[in-house]
Amino acid sequence: MSLPELFVAPAERFLPARGARIATGAQVVDVELADDRLTGLRLADGSRIDCDAAISTLPPWSLTTLLDRGVLGAHEFFDPARKIDPAPISSVYVWLDRPLRMIRLAENLRDITIEWVFDTSGMHDGDHRNGYCCSLAVSASWDVVHLPGSEFVGRALESLHQHYPEARSAQVLRTEVIHQPQATFSASPGFESLRLSQTTPVPGLFLAGDWTRTDLPSTIESAAESARRAVAAVEGYLARAHRSGHTAVPGESAGGLKPVAAARRTRRKPIEPPETPPVSRADLRNSPRYELRGRWALQYGRDRAPIALRRGSLAGPRSVSFAGPPFRRLVEFR
Repeated sequence: MSLPELFVAPAERFLPARGARIATGAQVVDVELADDRLTGLRLADGSRIDCDAAISTLPPWSLTTLLDRGVLGAHEFFDPARKIDPAPISSVYVWLDRPLRMIRLAENLRDITIEWVFDTSGMHDGDHRNGYCCSLAVSASWDVVHLPGSEFVGRALESLHQHYPEARSAQVLRTEVIHQPQATFSASPGFESLRLSQTTPVPGLFLAGDWTRTDLPSTIESAAESARRAVAAVEGYLARAHRSGHTAVPGESAGGLKPVAAARRTRRKPIEPPETPPVSRADLRNSPRYELRGRWALQYGRDRAPIALRRGSLAGPRSVSFAGPPFRRLVEFR
């Protein structure tokens, strides 16, 4: 099953079945405000969409374009988005006449052009009549993103032949190159302070995207978490606005606005484990289990495979303490 079949098609069925309308090819050029509160969206064709709340899922570099030509540019809250640079990801899909002898569905290669090899054959429900497909990917691919497709394919196959000897005698049935110049954000040191929260200072306007503040790196999990936080913020905002008389009565005017929350949800507070005793930064640098990357700590397992990102705080001039479960946050030492 492909990613569009897995994520897009179900959403296209789910949303209209619940009263939503999907509009494609509609470019938003500005937001409409009244008393500094969001009242609508202005489109490139001159039309307007009236709304009580909106969630922008634009990446930061697209949001910057909206800031430069609209009313949101006057809000300092959005300024950090201007400092976020995109990073490219390049991939080549290769169909072979035989499978690779991979141990895992995703394997990391070192000191070579290709960084990751993904076995994507399982996405075709076991149908190998068109060959066995694998995806060869390069993150932060500044060195290859501008290469001609044939040259990139050549380098990718060279990486494949070096690490998978069986690929040398395999027949390449076809290839497909995908360059994404703005695939994700460039997480440079200090990036965490640039990530914006889902709630903006403009009442009714919210943000979502893996680049927003989610305590996670640039992953699909981060995007989903941002959506969860944004929806929760919208629900709270509309409930408060309705009580104060700022929005239409649910089910009546404004396009038949429907209640967004039928009942109050009980949210459990996550249980945080106690802090560990302070660890010397010098010990961390010399430990085979940890690697300090600027102000981040990467924890390794016994086989030197990365197993966790740890959040830490300075416990003294030369020591660090860790708290919280692994993979929960990616936070600078404070």
